[in-house]
Parts: sequence; C-alpha cells; structure tokens
Amino acid sequence: MFHKQIDNLIDYTETSDVKIVFWWPTSFLWKNSELDLGYWTAQNKAWFQDHLAKIAKAK
Repeated sequence: MFHKQIDNLIDYTETSDVKIVFWWPTSFLWKNSELDLGYWTAQNKAWFQDHLAKIAKAK
C-alpha cells in the first residue's frame, strides 16, 4: 500500500510536444502528501532504495 501511495507522487508535465517525467516526487507533491511526516521513516527509506534500484536497472 505504501509503495502505491508514493508511486502516485511521481509527477509529470505534458504539453502537445513535450512530456517531462519526474523520477522523484517534487517537493510540492511530497509536502502535500500523507507521507510527509516531517521525518524520514523506515518505509520512506525502503521505497527510496527500491525506486533507486529500478532507476539504475533502467540504464
């Protein structure tokens, strides 16, 4: 459940010509989510490590 919530924070901006994908939640999205508790949790760390591994694997 946690990973699905945070994956929804990955944002993108799209126009008719360009789509910009953010690999990490923007500060605005993070700060306005239920996941910003004001401190780094074990769940945040697990998601971060998993997400970083997925990015590295995509290279």
